[in-house]
Amino acid sequence: MSQVIYTELEGEPVRWPYGKAIPLEGEQEADKTAKTWSVDTTPSTQISNENTGTENQVYGSNQIAQVFKTGENAIKLSAIQLYGRKNGSPQNPLIVELRKAILKEYSKQIVEGNTTGDGYGTTPDGGYVWIAQTYSPTCKIKLIKVEVRLRRYGTVEDVVFEIRDVKDDGTPGGNVLYTDTIPYTEIGSTASWIPVEIDPPFEIQPGEKYAFCFKLAEISGITNRYNYYYEDSDVWSGGDGYKSENGGPWEWLGDLQMKFTSLIDAYIPSDEKLLSLEIDPASFGTSDGWVSKSLDNPIALRPDERYSLVIYMIGGDESNHYIIHSGSESLSPENAMSKSEDSGETWNIVDGQNLSFKLDGVQYQKLYSGIRELLSGLPKAAKPILALKVRAQTSSSMEFCGFDDYTLTAPIVTSTATQQTMITVLSGEDERNRDPGELSQISWEIWGAGDGLASGAYTQYQALFDNPEITPRDLGFTELYLLKAKAEENESLAIINDRAVGALYFQNAGDEFIAPEGFRIPVRKVEVLDGKITFDFIGVE
Repeated sequence: MSQVIYTELEGEPVRWPYGKAIPLEGEQEADKTAKTWSVDTTPSTQISNENTGTENQVYGSNQIAQVFKTGENAIKLSAIQLYGRKNGSPQNPLIVELRKAILKEYSKQIVEGNTTGDGYGTTPDGGYVWIAQTYSPTCKIKLIKVEVRLRRYGTVEDVVFEIRDVKDDGTPGGNVLYTDTIPYTEIGSTASWIPVEIDPPFEIQPGEKYAFCFKLAEISGITNRYNYYYEDSDVWSGGDGYKSENGGPWEWLGDLQMKFTSLIDAYIPSDEKLLSLEIDPASFGTSDGWVSKSLDNPIALRPDERYSLVIYMIGGDESNHYIIHSGSESLSPENAMSKSEDSGETWNIVDGQNLSFKLDGVQYQKLYSGIRELLSGLPKAAKPILALKVRAQTSSSMEFCGFDDYTLTAPIVTSTATQQTMITVLSGEDERNRDPGELSQISWEIWGAGDGLASGAYTQYQALFDNPEITPRDLGFTELYLLKAKAEENESLAIINDRAVGALYFQNAGDEFIAPEGFRIPVRKVEVLDGKITFDFIGVE
């Protein structure tokens, strides 16, 4: 008995386009809990800014974009609406793209705080009072200015400003982190906003609390005092107001009239396109109105994720273009509207505005979710993705979508199965367009709408090779072969790396081998045993 294992073949290293997923295991039971659901599949507006009034011309290199964030549920996106009109006679359609959103650090200025209140207080005769407003932002900020509303009556005492920590009871602490002085000459005899520029800018992480304190003192005399202003109820969710007279304890005031100007991280569109729609010029009127474009194939947007709408037109001019509206902000500030005047090369944030838009669709219900540890021995060049399945039935119809950590948008899968049927919700071939970073485990979710009864969810690990070309070393091998089949007259030959090695062998006598067009398969190992060639294929069951 002889055996030959090919380990060295002449020629260049093997390279081939792969671009597909290989199953690494069979279906794995993930959750055997029975689930029922009934979710109306009639589309309605899910995310929107219906404020209008500001016109934005779209043509040529002038593009506009809007970042938005989904909520806690997956959304089936079925239509996009914009508010606007056409000007003149644009010949080309308006293009609307859904893209990934990327972070642009400290790119947008916001102002928040309390600007209302009928209450006011004064400094005591010959004494002083500290007033303070605590502040806890919802996102990372760089604070660049604090403003407080004050009025000065004759006193020549300067105002001391401090940023302090906050004690466990919510009142200002004693640790001074920043201090400055406002000369009394900068505070007028009528109530006005008094600014303090923060230099260098003061960075605050979300959830951290700080107290912004002002010491107002007066010299003895009935007309020499400061007035400060506040709302005697909790009207601002960002913090609370306090006062302390002559070193006494802090007393709750409601909310002081105080404003905070910050720079925040905002999001702009990336170049990576997830969806593209064209709205025909005939869909627009010459008067402003809502224009809707339905998706031929609705897609699912994952929960708690940011996306960007990008709107542009190829061609056009000042006389023939589209006008798309924006209006006052109704989305969270980091979900920014931006404009580009160089065909998307650079994006500039538009303060105080959001695109006038509506996203129509359906909120899905979460049916199953879980986490799986990564399999050992994964090829270095592969992404560890999960295929997702559910066993379910319906009395009418049901819809599904599924996400693993690499999925940003997902197809909608429908079924009218009246018996328990295995339904592939997310396959290895479905697009993976999200980068979750380095993972030690992978999470997954299955969402549904319509009416259904499910008896369980199943997962399957697959290795996704999405590189343009891979080599043996990408798979962890030092040697790999490429097998071709070539039929010559009555013989079928095995060609490895362009070198014939023998006749193809079939287990059943009489089998006929017909070489398919372009038959090329990667092979890990080639063995010849008793004159028979055995191939250990990669990715072929």
